[in-house]
Amino acid sequence: MALNQREAPTEMGKIRHIAIRCEDTDKTAQWLKDALELQIVQRRGSGAIDLTDGDVNITLLPVGLGQAHTLPGQASSTSA
Repeated sequence: MALNQREAPTEMGKIRHIAIRCEDTDKTAQWLKDALELQIVQRRGSGAIDLTDGDVNITLLPVGLGQAHTLPGQASSTSA
């Protein structure tokens, strides 16, 4: 092997957590339980639901949760 040739990584990074915004967190959680056999870890007072398969964690966030702040590049909902 040439000295300047880079070796390919032997291990790929892994996804550990995914957050998904959804209209109906309960319905979506039930679908994930049925389709992917995920387990509910907790239900938060905000309406968010955390699920896991033991390796990957998924948080279902209700649409509108935490959207009071305008992100860069987004128009404010209170602007005229």
